[in-house]
Amino acid sequence: MRAWIAPPFETNLYVGSIIFDQDDSTSLVEIGGRFHSTEALSLGATWRANGLEQNRLIFSVRYLY
Repeated sequence: MRAWIAPPFETNLYVGSIIFDQDDSTSLVEIGGRFHSTEALSLGATWRANGLEQNRLIFSVRYLY
């Protein structure tokens, strides 16, 4: 799910699961946001938690040229 909470602020949420077989599955959760300072530049941060790897905080920069 992705939503704009104000004109320059965007949030995202991802919830799911991976099923390996009938007895083994793991949950995935991702929560993040993005600040669009201009039409060409945006900064983002995302927290990702799942059962496959350690929890992570991911920072990103998107620049359109």
